[in-house]
Amino acid sequence: MDAARVKLALSTNPPSEVDQLSSLPDCLIFQVFLNLPTKDVVKTSVLSTRWTTLWKDVPGLDLDPKDFNIHETFVSFVDNFLERNRNSSIHRFKLTYDSSYFEEPGLVNRWVERLLGIYICFNF
Repeated sequence: MDAARVKLALSTNPPSEVDQLSSLPDCLIFQVFLNLPTKDVVKTSVLSTRWTTLWKDVPGLDLDPKDFNIHETFVSFVDNFLERNRNSSIHRFKLTYDSSYFEEPGLVNRWVERLLGIYICFNF
């Protein structure tokens, strides 16, 4: 759809007809988000003011370190995700692993231990 048709649709349709996605319950949105790479989930924050921070509550992560320009930013993103979700259930955790990218010894082990701690905590 070209920009002129989108603009026309937005100007002729009431907001409730244009933004039907925002009326979906969070649990359904999260199920959709769990099937997308995290970089795409983060991009959804521009779709609606309600979604500005909704991506932060998705109980899953699917990242490729190559999507980050700085290694420390990637590590910080994963650490922050695990910290935010330490008291909740994580449904998906997928990282593309390249041994040349993970220079910090024990980094992946640390993340796996934290995930196991979360998993064990919620399954007993």
